[in-house]
Amino acid sequence: MGSPGSSYAAGYWLYYSLRRWKEGVSLSQPAGVLVEDLSDFTEDSLFILFSFPRYRKEGKDLLALAREIGATVLVITNWRFSPLGREADILLTTEEGRNTDYHSIAPAMTISELLVQGLAEQVEHELSGKKQQRLEMLYTYQDIYLE
Repeated sequence: MGSPGSSYAAGYWLYYSLRRWKEGVSLSQPAGVLVEDLSDFTEDSLFILFSFPRYRKEGKDLLALAREIGATVLVITNWRFSPLGREADILLTTEEGRNTDYHSIAPAMTISELLVQGLAEQVEHELSGKKQQRLEMLYTYQDIYLE
């Protein structure tokens, strides 16, 4: 996932949320992708790319890498004919037909929230709360919350 700007903010939130339900989730940093993170990707991996104007070259490079690996590419973008939208395996658009230079992060966050909710419903029974129990134990141990 990733690229700088509002795309990075949306990607970071999705990364943070997905880690609760899945292992092996990584995030492209604003400075670029770490090669070590890429070594774990396989043809069973899902690359989620956010791409909004001004479209960055890094997204195109990540898409090409995903293709090389054989992974599935999900693109969240503002327009189906955006540079990455045209090449996505799965395409979710946020602001189709808008005639303004301003692109809100809210639609991308809404799509991200729906993806996380769907995943949570799918794997909730598999996890049976074990990961949540470990997190609660760690929260208590580190005295993080005021509850």
